[in-house]
Amino acid sequence: MEHEAASRMITVAAVSMNVVHDKEKNLAKYLEYIDEAKTKGVGLIVFPEQSLQGYLYSLNHNFTAEELDYHYRNAEPIPGESTNKLMEKAKDENIYIVFGLTEERAMAFSPVLFNSAVMVGPEGLLGVYRKIHLPGDERHIYRRGDSWSVLETGMGRVGLMICWDAAFPESARELTLGGADMLVLPTAWPKDAGGNYELYSRARAAENYRWFIAADQVGRCDKGQMEYYGHSRIVDPRGRIVVDSGEEEGLVIADIEVKEEIKKCQNSIFYTLQWRVPSMYSTIGDESICYPEASQK
Repeated sequence: MEHEAASRMITVAAVSMNVVHDKEKNLAKYLEYIDEAKTKGVGLIVFPEQSLQGYLYSLNHNFTAEELDYHYRNAEPIPGESTNKLMEKAKDENIYIVFGLTEERAMAFSPVLFNSAVMVGPEGLLGVYRKIHLPGDERHIYRRGDSWSVLETGMGRVGLMICWDAAFPESARELTLGGADMLVLPTAWPKDAGGNYELYSRARAAENYRWFIAADQVGRCDKGQMEYYGHSRIVDPRGRIVVDSGEEEGLVIADIEVKEEIKKCQNSIFYTLQWRVPSMYSTIGDESICYPEASQK
């Protein structure tokens, strides 16, 4: 049953955050932004990918023992210390929070790391999404996730993606067909690929007629070579940017009517989801032809 609350105006926020490799400092910044958001009536706030512990030092580099030690030593289970603190904050402030972190899970005889996004709210822990599409050196340190997450909230259904997932139309379509009203993307998108971010964030919204909320890291990293694009934004179901942070650190906020705007799109002849022909899409899930150029060699 759909939430009646989801048909009214809600206030959502995305954070552009300069992240450091210091969990305590990042968590303190989370709490400051949540306090600021609550003074402005925000009901859902989204933080960037890996914004709790910090992202990899680069996407194409040689891992040092120091870097590997940092990621493993600072990874947390879910729920864990930081998740519990944010669950408390969410309950106290009556707010939904999405944030990215390095998750540690015990598997077999050694811990395994995931690049994960967590959603907490007044009800507690709503769910976890583990990144499926892993670029570059992420594949050498993180285990790939194996399921999509569409989470029920009092503000509508939230579909979680992380960063490079947005480059794959199938990601947003899976979440949309799974019932998502809002596509939420914590990301650590690099500045030198900003053009792709501009394209994907609007296209994923418009092709699915869903709200798209992206929260990116911003500025130069304190360690390594990464510089992030920023431009945390809220995009409407027609692919129009409602608000954008630019390359500044801070909070962007918008009042949106989640269900009502989607319903307006559904009444249009151009609502693409009603014209889908699933019987013609049989090759999409066929792994033997994922890389057709390789099969021709």
